[in-house]
Amino acid sequence: VHSGGQRIDVGVSRSGAYAGDAIRGYQNLWLDAEGRVFIKAGFGTSAMDVAERFKAFQILELGEVVVIDRDHKEAVKPCDRAYDQSVIGIVSTEPGFILGLEAEEVPIALCGRVPCKVDADIAAIEVGDLLTTSPTPGHAQKLLDSSRAVGTVIGKALEPLEKGQGKILVFVLSR
Repeated sequence: VHSGGQRIDVGVSRSGAYAGDAIRGYQNLWLDAEGRVFIKAGFGTSAMDVAERFKAFQILELGEVVVIDRDHKEAVKPCDRAYDQSVIGIVSTEPGFILGLEAEEVPIALCGRVPCKVDADIAAIEVGDLLTTSPTPGHAQKLLDSSRAVGTVIGKALEPLEKGQGKILVFVLSR
């Protein structure tokens, strides 16, 4: 099928392991399917995180650290205290894969690499430092008290920040 410079090929016979088993869209690929979809050779994207959509009852900025909003079911809000065990993730800037369909909900990075707001005035951040929530709204800080780490770690710093507030690349991991 050709339309306006775009082409869709269905069941195209090509050589190789997946011959005849394809839906291809040129310039973009869209696949609507019901049931289970298999991607045989894997999924590739230039983005670096997996996100899930969450409700938010206030505007969230890219890179903000968010926690469970106890006042609203299944919603998130910016963190505002250190070592908060209700931490969920970081507002994603450009997720590679998004769980959920509600476009008005905010994609929250649950794993992978994402820019994150941090406060290095609490303590300088070095590459490899574990990060937790901070009292600076929406910001992470260096984990200073390992006895409080369980359930409060949001990720690992992939870039340093000596002082001030800013954004650094973080590998998101919850523990």
